[in-house]
Order: sequence, then structure tokens, then C-alpha cells
Amino acid sequence: MAVTPTPVFPQTSNIGRAKIGATANTNSSGTGTAGTDIMKAFTAGANGSHVDAIMFIPVATSAATATTATTLRTFISTVSSGATTGGTDTFLIGELTAAAQTADHSTTAITPLYLALPTGGLDLASGDYIYGAAHVVNAANTHWQMVVYGRDY
Repeated sequence: MAVTPTPVFPQTSNIGRAKIGATANTNSSGTGTAGTDIMKAFTAGANGSHVDAIMFIPVATSAATATTATTLRTFISTVSSGATTGGTDTFLIGELTAAAQTADHSTTAITPLYLALPTGGLDLASGDYIYGAAHVVNAANTHWQMVVYGRDY
């Protein structure tokens, strides 16, 4: 995208998502294998993207099933697939403590967890990705859904 004095505004919505925690990733550095223990949730657009929010919510396939307590991690990376290397191409941008909670409950709604982003959101260059990982393997019949709310320039 050429540099001009004209302000740039996002053009289209870009909402990414991933299922987190089927395999544990105990590295807070960002080292892992994309699609196995570190999951791609967002791909920046051709002219870059703006991320407004990153949400995690537990879900279950059996009623009243408790999740496993874990730490949920979010990373920025320049790797689209294969091995990620913490501190080289993948960097931790935040963590959330996720207590055990009952998902798919008949009377109690789950409150999503939101990762704190810089004021005004997060800008990504073309070729940047957002990944998520869980420190502990999910309990049976549960997983964490990671949703990234963004817009492409």
C-alpha cells in the first residue's frame, strides 16, 4: 500500500477463529507446530489488518461438562504453517488465566474472556498471523474457541 497523506480506513470485516487446546503447548515463547499445538486464528489481509478484540470462550459437546483450568496464550507470527520459533518469528502478546468452568450449562451462561489489546486495537502488516494455544489439554468433550474480531485495510 502506497504512503499518502490520506487517512486509511478498514474496508472489510475479517473475523478469524480457532479451536484451542486439543494438544497442550507448554511454551510461552511461541515455539510450536501450527495446526497441532499452536492454532492459527487470524490472517491479516493483503494491505494489513486492524484487530479490535480477541475473545476466548469454553464450549462443550456434552451438557454440564467442566473444562480444565489452563492458561490461554495469544501470539503474533510471520509463519503461516509448520514450525513456529518463539522470539524469532512468533511472539507472545498476552495470556489469560482460564479457571475450570462448566460449559454447555442449562441455567448459567458463560462469560467470554477478552485479551487486553493496546488502546485503539492492534494493527497487523500483511503476512502477519495471530495464533492461540492452551497450556493444558482440554477436558474430554470440551475445548476453547478463540475468535479474533478484525478488519482489513
